[in-house]
This record gives sequence, structure tokens and C-alpha cells, in this order.
Amino acid sequence: MRRPLLTLVLLLLLAGGCGGPVAPVGTRGLTARQELDIRNALHDALHGDEPRSAAGRDRLIRTGPAAVPILLEALASDESLAAGKPAQALRQERVRRGKLAVILGEIRDARAIPALLGHYDGPPFGRALEKITGQSLGDSLGAWREWYVSQAPASRSEVEEAVREYQRQGAAQRLQILQGLVHGIRLRTGAAILEERPAALLPAVQLQARIMSTEDLDRCRAARPLLVPAFRDPEPLVRRHACLLALQLGPLAVQPLRSLLRDADPDTRLQVIQVLGEIGDGQALPELVAGLADAVPVLRQRSAWALGQIGESAAAAPLREQLLREPDPLVRPGLLAALVMVGEVGRFEELVALLEQGADVRKAAVDHLEVICRRAYSLAVHHAARLRLPVPGEAWQEYRRRLELGVDPERWRRWWTADDPCPRALFLPPSRTSPKPIPERGEETP
Repeated sequence: MRRPLLTLVLLLLLAGGCGGPVAPVGTRGLTARQELDIRNALHDALHGDEPRSAAGRDRLIRTGPAAVPILLEALASDESLAAGKPAQALRQERVRRGKLAVILGEIRDARAIPALLGHYDGPPFGRALEKITGQSLGDSLGAWREWYVSQAPASRSEVEEAVREYQRQGAAQRLQILQGLVHGIRLRTGAAILEERPAALLPAVQLQARIMSTEDLDRCRAARPLLVPAFRDPEPLVRRHACLLALQLGPLAVQPLRSLLRDADPDTRLQVIQVLGEIGDGQALPELVAGLADAVPVLRQRSAWALGQIGESAAAAPLREQLLREPDPLVRPGLLAALVMVGEVGRFEELVALLEQGADVRKAAVDHLEVICRRAYSLAVHHAARLRLPVPGEAWQEYRRRLELGVDPERWRRWWTADDPCPRALFLPPSRTSPKPIPERGEETP
């Protein structure tokens, strides 16, 4: 029993180092007068008119690191957004969080890094992180997460020793470690956030990306080195939990998984392709394109599926080339579906035409038409959020049952050109389908 516990402790130690979790927020070391001065300056900075706000901000910046615990406390408390709050109050809270981020950026205390990542809310947070860290990563939350998690929390030799220690465990202990990491990383999808925040106020980066706490980011640091050995584990149940862990990590898992797409074992490659498609991040695009030429037909098919899930137009040319030379009729429907999902909507008719082929080809065509249907449903949810419409209330399974498309080509064609919104239009390139932004109340329409 001591051995797995030792391993877990060693893995969690990897979460330390530069940019680690913030110490408990408190005011220890400040006199009552100093704390009162900081809180008064904070009140002026957040709630005063322009001159008072500027004066309060300057006082906080001059106070320096001593003000950071109180600023982080304010940032955490200001983040609580109740669903019943009016839109104007929510906008004001976003403005206040932006002011806090600016002040923390000017103070340049590394203790603020995890909090800025955990409460990330647009460009002011990105600029503050740039000032504190010296990195130039812009406003991309994904890039900042990748930087934070990939920072070496320990020396390379310590990381390698942690991986060797994991590999020395028995199958039950390895499974226990992965289960602990899977259940320890708590992520919320864009759909869950939409239940808490009105779509009109939700930053696009938070709608499309998973949100995680800074404690989760630290657990990600411990988990990432274990992905490669876990995917190569001889025990199927351990490999299954490796897939679950990678899905929990999301885009943070892509870099370690890219090397596994060149693994000699086809089963390992298949699992990795499946996970990368579910994650939907474009970092592994070159390796997935290479997978289109794999000697194993099912791997060619799943590589096409993963490229379709990612949906980047850069994959269109290699998919077209593979379609021209693909010898297996059961792989061709997957290539056509992927081309539809990267924007070549004319390929939908070619895929529907395969419903009139033999039984095996017809089944493959239906399977991939349902892949397109599910992707259209997912895009429709985001489409509704972008236009400030009600998010579809029915679940995917209910949506599919209601359609009852089956193997009838005419039903598929009618669905493809239906309204509310039109599935075909959802797959067109953004420049041809992007809706005009709806102005905020009180703004002029251009």
C-alpha cells in the first residue's frame, strides 16, 4: 500500500514549482491600518469615478506585492455570477474583473498567475499575464494554459523518475493512479457554462474552450507525463482510463499524444486517433493527415473522421487526394463525410448517392451521414448561442430519433436543406455564413 501512495505523492509534487497554486489568501503580515488603506484604495479603483479610480489604482500599484492577497480575494469573489442577475450588472462585473487584472499585471507578482488563468475573462487578463511572465501569447486562453502546464515543475530527471515509478507499479496500482487523476480534474464544457451565463455576455474563448480551475491545471502537470506509458499499457482497462484522462485534459493532451501516432501498434494508434478527434484540436493535424495513408483501412477511415471533427480547411486538399486514390469502398464514405465537415458541402450529395450501393457500402454511408448529422447538431447549439437564440433543449439522441432519416436518400436531402438553422449552411466557410453581430442595447447598428 505504501508504494502507490508514494507514487501519488511524487506525482503531486510535480504540480509545484514556478506558477504553482496560490497560497491561501489572507492578510497576514499587514497591520489593520495597512489592510484598511488597501481595501479603501481597491474600492476607489473599482467603484469610483474616473479620477478616483485612477488614484486608487496607482495607490494599489505602489503598495505592490502586499496588496496581492486582497486583490486575488476580490477577483475570486467578483467571479460569482448568479443566473438571475441583470445583463447590466454582469457587464459591470466584467469591467471590474478587467480592472483587477490590469492592477495585478502592473504589480507583476507571480502569485497572481494561477488566479488570472482560473478567472480568465478576455484581453485584460492576457495582457496582465504577458507583463507578469514576460511571454508573448496574446489573448489565447489555450496558449496560456499550455504554457502554464508545460512549464517544467521539476527537473527532467525527476519527471523521468516519476514515470519509471509509475511503470514499476502493478496493473491495479497503475489503474488507481489514473482513476485518481481522471476524477481529480474537473472540467466544465461550454454547454455547462451557458447554463450559468447569458450567451450575450459569454466571451467566445470561454464558449469554445473548457474551463478548469488552477488546481486542475496543477493536476494536469502531474498527469501529462503519464499519458504515453498509459496508452502503451498492456492492460486494456488501464488504456481505457488513459483515454478518459486524455479527454479530461483536452487540448493539453495533444502534444504528448502526437508521438503516439507513429507507434508500431495499430491498436494504440487507433485509440489515439479517436481521442484526438474527440478533443477536436488542430495541433495534431500533420500526424492525422499522415494517417490517411496508413496501411490499415480502419486507421485511414478514423484519421479522416478525426480531421472532420477538427474541421480545419487545411485538411481539405489531403482528403481530396486520398479520396482519388482510396482503394477501399468502405473507407470512401468517411473521406466524403470529412470533406463535408471541413467545408466542401457539395460532397454531401456524393455521400447520399452511396445509399443506393450494396449493403456494406450503404451501412458505411449511413454511419457517416449520422456523423455529419451529429456534428450539425453540435454546430447548431453554438450557432444559437452566437445569435443569442435559445439553445436547443433536446438532447442529441432525441434529435436523431425525431428525424428518423434511416437509409432514405430523399429524407437526407430534405434534412440537408431544412431551416432553423440550415444544416448545409452550418458547414460553409465562416466568411460565407458568419452572422452580423447583434449590437448591445444602446449601441448603434453600423
